[in-house]
Amino acid sequence: MGSFVAVYNYTGFRLLAPPFALSQAAAGAIFAVYLIGIVASAWIGALAGRFGQRRLLWATVLMMLGGLVLTLSDRLDLVIAGIAVFTVGFFGGHTIASAWVGRRAQQARAQASALYLFSYYVGSSLAGSLGGLFWQRAGWPGVALMVGALLIAAVAVALWLVRLPPLASDPGS
Repeated sequence: MGSFVAVYNYTGFRLLAPPFALSQAAAGAIFAVYLIGIVASAWIGALAGRFGQRRLLWATVLMMLGGLVLTLSDRLDLVIAGIAVFTVGFFGGHTIASAWVGRRAQQARAQASALYLFSYYVGSSLAGSLGGLFWQRAGWPGVALMVGALLIAAVAVALWLVRLPPLASDPGS
């Protein structure tokens, strides 16, 4: 969530500045791609039900990383596509992770879900704020570097989770 908040917070500043120099209304309208998150959640959730969370979580984070790379372009169409790909990856990953926590918890499922959500929102606060420091020092490339580092760490965790043995009661976990 922190990487998502940072991208959505600081991309607007980038779109207002050269080489894009969009109006505030045009820059804001680009974020309508957020709506694809609704479709992405359902679509990737269905794929995870079919193929398993462990097979898709790391792929959604790589999707976010690919979208982030596209946002480094000076072409507006590629930046918009990058935001869209990043958004699909984020909503898909969140769908998988939040469902997986509840399925993996052997006991105290409510507490496990609460801890996930707590971490989700703390991450958004910390990374969203930290992005401002990267923006001040290095503009969009600095923010992208910070977000990229977070995503690489997330890929590492997701790949580690692949090695968890499935629960006997839930082969999809």
